[in-house]
Amino acid sequence: MTAINTSIKASLVRAYEFDVVETLDEQADTPSGSPEIFKAGSVIEFDVFGVTGRDGEVWDIQFGDGSCAFGVPASIFNVISSV
Repeated sequence: MTAINTSIKASLVRAYEFDVVETLDEQADTPSGSPEIFKAGSVIEFDVFGVTGRDGEVWDIQFGDGSCAFGVPASIFNVISSV
């Protein structure tokens, strides 16, 4: 995994269910959270903090509230802007 820190605003090209991690018990290494479904065309803002895959096609992302989603395919996004 490559660690990066890029802020992105993007729309979803198709509906996608994120497994959103809201908290992590570091002692037990146990995440807690819930699935969250976003519709195609939804515009979201997030930070990319990790990239995996041969061509960087899988992202670990963090939303503004601090929750995260891991292993998200970059192909589901149409990037509007990035910093």
